[in-house]
Amino acid sequence: MDSLPLHLLNEILLRADLSSLAMMRSTNRSLRSLISNDPYFKSKYFSQLRSGLLHMATGGSSMLYHHSFGDPRSPRTKDNLMECRILASCSGLLLLYLNGQSLLCVANPFTKKFLFLNHIPRSRTMDSRDPYLNRGDRMYIGFAVDHIDRTTQSFKIVSMKEEHRSHNLWVYEFLINTGGSWGLPKRVTCYPSELDYRMKNPIYLNGSLHWLRKDGSIIVFKPETEEARLIQFKFPEKLSLKTLFASDDKNLVLISATEDVIKVYALENSFTTDPKWVLSRRIRNGVLDKNIRNRWNVEAYDGKYLVLRDYSKDQMVHGYDMTANKWGLMGPGRFYPTLDFFLFTPSSSYVIGLDQNDDDMVLHSDDDDKRFSSLSSIMELAIGGLDKFISPEEHVSFG
Repeated sequence: MDSLPLHLLNEILLRADLSSLAMMRSTNRSLRSLISNDPYFKSKYFSQLRSGLLHMATGGSSMLYHHSFGDPRSPRTKDNLMECRILASCSGLLLLYLNGQSLLCVANPFTKKFLFLNHIPRSRTMDSRDPYLNRGDRMYIGFAVDHIDRTTQSFKIVSMKEEHRSHNLWVYEFLINTGGSWGLPKRVTCYPSELDYRMKNPIYLNGSLHWLRKDGSIIVFKPETEEARLIQFKFPEKLSLKTLFASDDKNLVLISATEDVIKVYALENSFTTDPKWVLSRRIRNGVLDKNIRNRWNVEAYDGKYLVLRDYSKDQMVHGYDMTANKWGLMGPGRFYPTLDFFLFTPSSSYVIGLDQNDDDMVLHSDDDDKRFSSLSSIMELAIGGLDKFISPEEHVSFG
């Protein structure tokens, strides 16, 4: 294969599965260099990988689970972590919160690069409680990841706070962190309406974060320009109680599900004076036992996969492949009343600001040791078997 032109070699390798790549990498030195170190190849290969599914108990846990699409066996797990919580996932990066240490962490599990950040100031909350240990507070944390070029990314964390100035006037305040300190607040004033619980996270799409409100309007905040605005929409008629606010690669999406059918609505013309939700797809809901009735929910969607979880005895997780148009069993879930689910596809990109490595890790206490050990375990689980493609110099030692 060494004599093949590079473009033809790339075409062959991009069609190979992970096990075949691993074998070629271990037996051929030139292929090993291409597979592990060529930024174009890694970027292209990762862009076509299937998503994995991470889930953890809402409010934080010492245990994390990973499901692989097409593999119905029990999920892979990591236990005995320092209690933590996944706040968001975007473009191959994870935003984590370490319970008890009041620390945020941005991590790229594939490159093993990460950055610890100071917690959002307590004055941001409406009371003295820790904001990240309460159900629903993920709605106030935006995570924005942008591609500067094919192999480079940057990130921003946005904290949103709502203030009820009067019965007909609300103010939304935004703070931004790009890896250092929190910037000065930016504000937008509008008529009152609460955030919609069908939004698990604000959605980052086309350079803006989107917060859904109960009246159907959407708050749009663009981190790059620090501009906020309110867009008014009407919900589609007869949305089910099991509705999820999400996105695909191009549009904001509402998933409205019943026991029989799942409807996918895409938001069209969002930058015009006539935005509207349009029914783009119907999916037959044929995976649920009729006996469980309302004991299930839509958990995640990214345009490629749709995830349902039932609350029956076996707590099964089901995935729908939007390209293959078929359902698959992803295996059993876990017996928590509430779980946070994240579709995650690793990224090999360099991320500006994520430069911490073993040289920066001075372990002053047992807590430091637990923190780095937990982070290492989370990153290892998130990428599954992909760690075999990281060249030795890219690994980080945690100890």
